[in-house]
Amino acid sequence: MLTNGGFENWADGYPTGWKSVSTASSATLEQSTDKRSGTSSVLVKGDPSSNKRLGSIEMTLKAGTYVFSAYFKAATADKTSARLGYVPIDEAGKPGSYVYDEYVNEITNADWVTKSYTFSLTEEKKICLVVMNPKSPGKDLLIDDASLKTEDGGIVGGGGVDPEPEQGNLVINPGFEIWTAALPTAWDNATYNTGITKEASIVHGGNFSVKQDATATNKLQQEITIEGGKTYRISYWYLDNTPNARTRPWIFWVDGTTTLNDHVNDLRPSTYSVDNVEWQQYSKTLLAPATANKLRFEVRTYKEGDNSGFIYFDDFEVVEVKE
Repeated sequence: MLTNGGFENWADGYPTGWKSVSTASSATLEQSTDKRSGTSSVLVKGDPSSNKRLGSIEMTLKAGTYVFSAYFKAATADKTSARLGYVPIDEAGKPGSYVYDEYVNEITNADWVTKSYTFSLTEEKKICLVVMNPKSPGKDLLIDDASLKTEDGGIVGGGGVDPEPEQGNLVINPGFEIWTAALPTAWDNATYNTGITKEASIVHGGNFSVKQDATATNKLQQEITIEGGKTYRISYWYLDNTPNARTRPWIFWVDGTTTLNDHVNDLRPSTYSVDNVEWQQYSKTLLAPATANKLRFEVRTYKEGDNSGFIYFDDFEVVEVKE
C-alpha cells in the first residue's frame, strides 16, 4: 500500500511519497547507500533539542486494522531510537494528535532491526504515517523497507486492499492503484505525464489503469534507480484497440542526467503498436550499461487517424534478473 517503501526513488531532497504537506514531516533527510535491500535507504537526521519525524504523503484510509512496519539501523556508531505512529489530518490540512507505538531503543549500526505497529481506525480517516527520531538520544537514524498492510481496510478510492507489487519490482505504483487529484502517484511530474486519466473499467490487473489520449504525442514516465552492470527485465502491458491512436516505448538508460544510447532498437524501436482487442505485453531483458544509475521508463501515445483514440497502460515492471 505504501509508495516507495524502500526509499529507492528521490526528488528534490525527499523520497517519493514521503513528504507531508503538513508539519508531520519535520526532519532533515538524506539518501543513504547503507541499505537493507535495493540501492538506498533514508537517513533521518537526529536533533537533541527536539523530536524529528519522517512523514508520508497524506492518505485517506478506510475503517479497518493496519500493520505499519519498518526496519531501523543507527547511521553511526552512536545508538539511536525510533517510534512508529500516525497522525490524523483535518480538512484544512492540519495535523491532530499524534498516535504512537512504543519506542524501539538501543538501535545499533551492527544490524537492521524491525518493528511493526498495529492500529485500528473505526471510521474513514485521512492520516500521515510517521516515524519519530526522538530527541533522546537525538542521533541519526536509517530507515528502510517500510510497509503498510491490511486485510479489511484499504485506501479510499483504491477499491479495497491495494495489491502489493511483485517482490523486487523497482517501479513505484506499477499498477496505478494510487492517485493524486489528477495523476498516479510517482507518475505525477506533469511535464512528462500528459493526456492521462484514471480508468476503472478497462484494466489488466488490480482496480485501475492509465488511459492516455492521442490528441498530441503524450508521455507516461517514471525514472527508476538501478545499478550499472546488472541485468533487468523491463516490461509493461498496453491495450491498443483503436485505429485512432498508437504507442511505442521510449526508454533510456541514464548516467546522472545524461541519456545513454545503449539498446536503442530494444528500448526505442522504430515500429509502433498494432491494433488488437487483447492486452499486449512489451518485455525485454537487458544488461544495464556499466555507467548507468537510472532507467527512464517512458511510453508514448501518438496521433493516428482522427486522433480520437486512447491507449491503456497497466502493470509496469523493472526487476533485476540474477544469473
